[in-house]
Amino acid sequence: MPCRQICSGWKKPKKPRSVEVTLPDGSKKMEPRYRYGEGQIRCDTCDIWLWSDYHSQRYKEEEISPPPEFGIHTHKSVKNAAGEIEFEANGDPYGGIRCDCCNGKTSSRPYSLKYNSRTPELEAQEKIISSLTFEDAELSLPSAAAMKQAIKGIQDQILIDEDTILKIVASLVSGKNILLTGAVGTGKTHLAKILPEIVWRENEIAGYHADVYTATSDWTTKDVIGGIVPKLDEDEHVTYSIEKGCVTETVSKNWRDESSEEKIRVFFNAESNIDGEERKFRGKWLTIDEFNRADIDKSFGQLFTAIEHGKMKIPTISQGRSYDDLELPMDYRIIGTLNTSDKHFLNTLSDALKRRFTVIELFPASYDQQDTELYYVVVQALEKLGNLTALEVDEENKTIIWGKDHEAEEILKSLYRIMAYIRQIKPLGTALLVSMFKIMIVYHALDKNWAESLDLALTSNLLPQLESQQYWKLKIIKAVICDSPSQFFRTDKEFTSSNENYLNEIDNLCRFLKIMGKSISGAKKRLRGGEKLQDSDKDTLNVWDDASPEFKTLGQPDLPQFRSSLRKIINETSYDYEPDLDEEEVEESTTT
Repeated sequence: MPCRQICSGWKKPKKPRSVEVTLPDGSKKMEPRYRYGEGQIRCDTCDIWLWSDYHSQRYKEEEISPPPEFGIHTHKSVKNAAGEIEFEANGDPYGGIRCDCCNGKTSSRPYSLKYNSRTPELEAQEKIISSLTFEDAELSLPSAAAMKQAIKGIQDQILIDEDTILKIVASLVSGKNILLTGAVGTGKTHLAKILPEIVWRENEIAGYHADVYTATSDWTTKDVIGGIVPKLDEDEHVTYSIEKGCVTETVSKNWRDESSEEKIRVFFNAESNIDGEERKFRGKWLTIDEFNRADIDKSFGQLFTAIEHGKMKIPTISQGRSYDDLELPMDYRIIGTLNTSDKHFLNTLSDALKRRFTVIELFPASYDQQDTELYYVVVQALEKLGNLTALEVDEENKTIIWGKDHEAEEILKSLYRIMAYIRQIKPLGTALLVSMFKIMIVYHALDKNWAESLDLALTSNLLPQLESQQYWKLKIIKAVICDSPSQFFRTDKEFTSSNENYLNEIDNLCRFLKIMGKSISGAKKRLRGGEKLQDSDKDTLNVWDDASPEFKTLGQPDLPQFRSSLRKIINETSYDYEPDLDEEEVEESTTT
């Protein structure tokens, strides 16, 4: 943290200033004391007066020692054009210096401390310094009580099971970095940001603050470690400076002085990733979002070596060497996220990465967690839109208080039913459910009815997630959500018992119906065997017919926009596609 003041240089007073000094026997005497002149400096953070090495050299010539209450600051020794030694401030373009005690900024203020060997003021200053710094150490294992409290704190923020949290913490404490994988919206990035802060919180000191960087396909070693970049100075001359990468940037923030051989750590203040409040943190970690967007071997090759040896080689513009060593703190960790559940992609990750990162997958909530998941959906929606709905939640039991806003509650159940079925085809996380419900609340506030709001939310948020699905899947999705599954299987010209593509989607549908509590063995057997469906199969294959006490019977919502947009995507996926049923035929078949 650079200061904006510089010491104006040592100046010996014409007459020594005298101060009263208490001797060991209790007597007092006047003793001369020298000091440097009007540019006196003092650290704003730890309140220590600073005694520069430049002035120490001058005082040494006069055989005068610095007063004991002075700290030390360092001037950089350089040669000017004439080859003469000059002193300039360390790395501060304004000519300032850093306090070696706390790495804090300094300012010019009059000197006022008494020149005594030990003073209450000095002892207070030393206490402040010790509270700002600490020695580097391994990542600690939280106590059972602290871990229990941390799990509760994390689960207040995100829907995640206890075992997954414990697995992540165990890997981090054992020295591994983490790679969180999973479907869109499962909370990987949010978890990576809040877990280090909550788990290692201790009294007024938060745990570790995570800086988030999003990887791109253009990433190279320069974005991760750093590199030398040219720039023009005020006189339009080309100069060179070091541009730190995301790892170097976050590692440097952990040290009081990254270039010093004394590896002293420093606490720092930052905005919490939980509530935005400023807190005191014990360290800085790195979160790399969308890890798989980068060319992993090209971008992270040097990082793998640094993780192995605990030290990074970073570029330097200093003469005589091509790089400097930057040591990784013993408790420094990286948490990456992969926005995919593709096992094939995970298998393509290099052995070097998998040896240094523990891969942990986050899964979407299961159907039997519907009450809890809906609670999280409503809580997050109410954070900013609570004035637009009468919905209420029971925070202690993590449930919705049903009956406060009947229409909103029923449409929320319809949204959840659609998402629950889609998850059988493509896993999607709670975040997408939250996003759609927020849009629905806003649409409804803009004088749209709830059915229209659901239609618009599905079209704008869910449909983009389905565009890459296969032709067969899209046809079944349209039949299940918008039309009649039983009528589709009776009339679709491409459906036969020998069509393996359809049989896979039949299995997905039947698995979901079974989760809903329906007895589907007969209907499934008839569908897979190419037999004629019975009249009772119409209700069996209907995902909107559910007699569970929580949901009772949901009516199939009218989704004209979603249905039309989905039909267009189906047409685009097959040039020889023949429409299965148009709107009029669906209405006639449903009536029949």
